[in-house]
Amino acid sequence: MNWKDTLYIAYRCGKAEFSRVVFRIEALLHSIQPGKVVFCSTEGMGGYGDNPKAIAEKLHADHPEYELVWLVNDMRKTFPPYIRKAPNTLWSRAYEYATARVWVDCHRKPFGTRKRAGQHYLQTFHCDICFKPLGADRGGKMPRIAEMVSEADSALIDLWLTSSKWNEDMVRRAMYYHGPVERVGSPRCDILFHGRASLSPRIREHFGIPQDAQILLFAPTFRAGSQTRHRTVEAEQVALDFQQVLDALEARTGHPWYLMLRLHPQVAAHMEKYPLAQNVRHVVDASQYGDAYELLAAADALLTDYSSLAFDASFVHLPVFLYADDLAAYQADRNKLYFDMYHLPFPFAETQQALLENIQSFDKAAYDAALDAFLRTMDTREDGHACERAERIIEAWMTETFVLQGGADSV
Repeated sequence: MNWKDTLYIAYRCGKAEFSRVVFRIEALLHSIQPGKVVFCSTEGMGGYGDNPKAIAEKLHADHPEYELVWLVNDMRKTFPPYIRKAPNTLWSRAYEYATARVWVDCHRKPFGTRKRAGQHYLQTFHCDICFKPLGADRGGKMPRIAEMVSEADSALIDLWLTSSKWNEDMVRRAMYYHGPVERVGSPRCDILFHGRASLSPRIREHFGIPQDAQILLFAPTFRAGSQTRHRTVEAEQVALDFQQVLDALEARTGHPWYLMLRLHPQVAAHMEKYPLAQNVRHVVDASQYGDAYELLAAADALLTDYSSLAFDASFVHLPVFLYADDLAAYQADRNKLYFDMYHLPFPFAETQQALLENIQSFDKAAYDAALDAFLRTMDTREDGHACERAERIIEAWMTETFVLQGGADSV
């Protein structure tokens, strides 16, 4: 580790220690509020979405007496009236966390977060089965500061929700976590089992897509700066001819198709609109739409590169096409991938022509059989009832009896 890395780590540790002081102050000044749950998504950059959204909706439906708070970077983001938005700034965050009975998140907490006795932290993580290696599985590609942040967050977690045996093994091996896990499924995926009939017409109306048109959701993953300690956010033009893809789908199915673009939240949060240079008909930008899973529930097929949305879509047998023209470089940057891209149920292409051929030759029956075999090897538990299981865990935490010890911290 060079002197720059050493200096950067010292700087981050100093900030973390100051954060802990702020958390201590808030814990001394305020008591834990019964029935209060604080949510966060994508380190505050996300809106009302992912697993926390699904859990919040279930809690509100069954327990309207609960106080639900969401930490968010951009206070302009829209939330339902039963959610109280709070700015994801240090003093605000410290107050909300210090006074909540339960925390629900799908990403890591900021370095320096401190938890009190009598509080519970439910980690729902934002991917279950995935392509990209995480945590310790990144080997030498994992910066020391990232390890420190992950270790500190994992030490706070009371329970990590998982969806499969593969997911549990990965969490134990890669995520610096040694606490209990519970295989409940993915709360965000429940909507794929129960919400497609209602969301399909609503999403089409929202984006001005004809009700008889098919939708290809295109969701490229986050790229820039992910393997360095200085993370940057960039938007690059996709090297893909959207019109040819839509034409191939229409020729294959005999139906009109629309392409719905959904950027990763870490990119979308820095952009008002994706720079679509191509003048292509039937392309809509859905990057600023709050919930990717509502879009996925309305879609008829998914196109992505390395996004874990591919595996989520597979739980309801949605056709998935993979396209990545940078496979060799991406694997080198990531050290490895969890799966051989050519030996998955999803048709994979590194060129535009190969993608078009995969669309033209797509065999749904063969695809479904391959998916069933793959999901059996993963030992998944996805049946549309994950929210119910997560809710029971939170209910148990809410009703337990405990004694606060002068604002003492458990970690």
